[in-house]
Amino acid sequence: MPHIRDLEYRLNEVVFLIDGAMGTYLHARGLPVGHCREAVNLEKPSMVLSIHQAYLHAGADILETNTFAANAVQLARFGLEKKVRDINRAGARLARETAEHRPGVLVAGSVGPLGVGIRPYGPLTETEAMDLYAEQILALAEGGVDLLFIETQHSVEEACLAIRAARKYTDLFVVALLTVNPQGRTPTGQRIVNALPELVQAGAGAVGMNCTIGPNDMFELTEACIRAVDVPFAVMPNAGYPDLRGDQAIYTATPEYFAEFVPLFLERGVRMLGSCCGTTPEHTRALARALRKERIPRRSRPMMAVSKTSSPSTISEGAVERPALPRNLREWLGADRVLTVEIEAPATPDPSRVLDLIKYLRLKGVHAVHVVENPLIRGHMSPLALAGLIRQHAGSEVIL
Repeated sequence: MPHIRDLEYRLNEVVFLIDGAMGTYLHARGLPVGHCREAVNLEKPSMVLSIHQAYLHAGADILETNTFAANAVQLARFGLEKKVRDINRAGARLARETAEHRPGVLVAGSVGPLGVGIRPYGPLTETEAMDLYAEQILALAEGGVDLLFIETQHSVEEACLAIRAARKYTDLFVVALLTVNPQGRTPTGQRIVNALPELVQAGAGAVGMNCTIGPNDMFELTEACIRAVDVPFAVMPNAGYPDLRGDQAIYTATPEYFAEFVPLFLERGVRMLGSCCGTTPEHTRALARALRKERIPRRSRPMMAVSKTSSPSTISEGAVERPALPRNLREWLGADRVLTVEIEAPATPDPSRVLDLIKYLRLKGVHAVHVVENPLIRGHMSPLALAGLIRQHAGSEVIL
């Protein structure tokens, strides 16, 4: 097990590649939705072992244990609250067994939220919450993890309690990861740039973000976040926003798309890079290839990330020749191919980044831009049309 100081030194020398999703990948491999994912450590250890091996072969430097929700509160939903120690020890052993196949690979104990609120927002006292975290963390330490990922935390206060439990009962290096929306706020409303220093003060050796948002939104937030702290920074984005099909969440961000962000994250100063829900070993393999390329000095290029949201710094058109584009919709309809891009309105009153993005897209041959009212809604009838039909056929007044 590496000493905390050794990990701090290594994080200043190299970039660590973290593995990808465990929970969503278990379901993709056949685990029924609604089944306790952490119990698979005991029920079907070969299934978990094969996933660890796939991520190892894809190039991961850090393997996370399959223990995200393996605390007594979460496990009680399946009648497994007495199995906290067994499930966490087994999860650590499976990851450790895999890591031994390649020198230098680390095992991170995955510790997620408790799943219930802490007073005054829930039934738990701070002492009870720390005890619950301590039970899981001590079992992971017994199983042989090298460090802890206190991850996907919704509340800064709860994350700090988990960090303090880890620092009180172990000497493990702690990486604390909050989950936020595209505007940089946790589900409990805290701004991540204000929250990160609290995690460091509580004892985290590295901090960052994981889950909920995709690579582009996470990239947008990294600059301010990295400036807010003086410890290594980690990012683990989801494979974009999921598309719900029945009871399944379908993630669409490709491995190639993830790889495009590697040089951007590195330029910002990210030291630990991985992926979260919806990703597979193919995403990890693409990230590993991109990281290998970054060891060769790359040519200068604009800091640019094109997705559903705007992201570039100011872009100069310079002497680049603008491609001939159709002038209006009538010409587009007769074209062989029409390329359009959807853009979200910015969250601030400053439109300069969006306008810079449009200039860049025009240079790349984009014909038109969709500016949408709400990019996550599903298609539906126009409210104006429905209002007219209600007045005409149902005889009711309508407030539109």
